[in-house]
Amino acid sequence: MNPMKNMKHLMTSSIFLSLALCVVAQEEAYYQIETFPQSDDPELKLEVSAILPKKDGKMMVATRTGDVFVIDDPYGDPAKAKFSKWARGLSHPLGLVELDGWIYTSQRAEVTRMKDSDEDGHADIYETVCDGWEISGNYHEYNFGPRLDQDGNLWVTLNKPFGPEPYGRAHWRGWAIKVDPRTGVWKPIATGLRSPAGVEVSPWNEVFYTDNQGEWCNASKLSHIEFGDYHGHPHGLPTIEKAGAPFNSIKTPETGWWMKDVKDHIPEFKMPAVWFPYDKMGKSPSGIRWDLT
Repeated sequence: MNPMKNMKHLMTSSIFLSLALCVVAQEEAYYQIETFPQSDDPELKLEVSAILPKKDGKMMVATRTGDVFVIDDPYGDPAKAKFSKWARGLSHPLGLVELDGWIYTSQRAEVTRMKDSDEDGHADIYETVCDGWEISGNYHEYNFGPRLDQDGNLWVTLNKPFGPEPYGRAHWRGWAIKVDPRTGVWKPIATGLRSPAGVEVSPWNEVFYTDNQGEWCNASKLSHIEFGDYHGHPHGLPTIEKAGAPFNSIKTPETGWWMKDVKDHIPEFKMPAVWFPYDKMGKSPSGIRWDLT
């Protein structure tokens, strides 16, 4: 046994431990992290897909498997929080918005609004707000949002499929859309999205989305969405004739172009606001939240 080698190992371990404790201390200075105990009840094995702090002080969470729960006392002792199932039977709800007494969510095939009209703790009204896009049956056609802007519009981003499309190519995959929550009228805003797993409205009423690294997307990114934008992925381009102007003038990118040069060929192309170094800042950025503290 080499005592000097062991001493170096201990010193190195101590340095790493000190660095880890330093990082934890820095996090705790800004964010309080609470761990909720996992329930033995199979109905409460949650795969959380959306979180909504409600105006009444409660919290609402949706799950990948299609349920929505209300949490009483969510900000106290996690062990004392009470989960109540509020809705069930949804298809991958990946966002929740509270508006005019309704809860809005994006399902795979539509934006839906729900209400507990008799106040018994369970949603009893489900209404389709908008179902203007198509689905092919591919597993990856998730829809993210909605998010509410300051003008009262809902924003939704539509994933492109990965792999086979069992019922043929579906239009509007790889697009960002805007929906009037009261009329259901919707408008295509931007295309070229790949896997837009998070959409959020800034405090100054601009909309941003996160996208995941992959083909036609060099690294994960945060991008600003404006009407007429093209964000680089060609999957949604067959829909541009349906979308009309200004989208119907967008050209298909060619393999081999440097990203810095794409705008020379396609004026509608928009570079991201932020690149996320792959693997160093996660592989699949999703929901975003503005920190104004």
